[in-house]
Amino acid sequence: GIGAPDTCKCDIICPAVIDYVCAYSPTLGCKTFNNSCELEVQNTSLGGDFIYKYKGECVSEGIGAPDTCKCDIICPAVIDYVCAYSPTLGCKTFNNDCELKAQNTCHDGDFIYKYQGECGIEGIGAPDTCKCEIVCLAIVEFVCAFSPILGCKTFTNDCELRAQNTCFGGDYIYRYKGECVTEGNGTEDGEMCGKCTKGCSKIYSPVCGCSKKYGFKTFNSNCLLDLANQCNDNDYSITAYEPCILQTDPFVSEVEYHCDSCPTYCLDVYSPVCGRSPTLNEEREFSNECYMTGENKCRNGDYVYC
Repeated sequence: GIGAPDTCKCDIICPAVIDYVCAYSPTLGCKTFNNSCELEVQNTSLGGDFIYKYKGECVSEGIGAPDTCKCDIICPAVIDYVCAYSPTLGCKTFNNDCELKAQNTCHDGDFIYKYQGECGIEGIGAPDTCKCEIVCLAIVEFVCAFSPILGCKTFTNDCELRAQNTCFGGDYIYRYKGECVTEGNGTEDGEMCGKCTKGCSKIYSPVCGCSKKYGFKTFNSNCLLDLANQCNDNDYSITAYEPCILQTDPFVSEVEYHCDSCPTYCLDVYSPVCGRSPTLNEEREFSNECYMTGENKCRNGDYVYC
């Protein structure tokens, strides 16, 4: 345009220094620049109309921000939770409705008020109701579960255990029916939650176990599989002396799994086939079709022909 240097290039070279300044444009609103030099470049060489406001990042940015580039809303330090939903950021709990208003007014938020109180479920991916969509019946049928972070905990029923994991980011693993013998972290018997006092070494020697009721599960050792059977009235049998490829969700359905035909015994005949597992993201050559079938049957694999 008119007034540009005859090189048609910006003659100002700014240092790569972070020393934020906030500036205001009547057309573009408030904007933070890395340093005052970049603000000068914006106005001098790029036709900007920004006016320096203060040192530091803008408290409020963009079109519609006040020309002070600061938030004029001052909220009281009162805890009166409100839950709000943003199409971009999901559900979030604010300390009070004033802080929700400040987020939208001063920080370009797009949160919509949902209800008084903390959000039942938070973050991106949460439903726009900000509530857990799993509704559990008021049935007392205690189950004990173990969390590597929080230890053992008794849930009123298995639905509440599932809701804890699905809606509140829990990592609980079902252990047995009934109240936990020991609860919380730091119990001597660890992940068995006090049901059995038998101990196992911490040597990692994984086995794949299959239960007619619960399906496939990887145990860190043969001892832990025995422990699950002896202490939790399970019926796991070893189907492979390596981890299961796919583990069964214990809440899936009332399916009876057939575990009796493992391990599979194959003839030592070399007639190679290529198998691909989506779960393991690998292609593998098997000596013959029987060996690939065995991987699927005894490790709950998902190999298909390449």
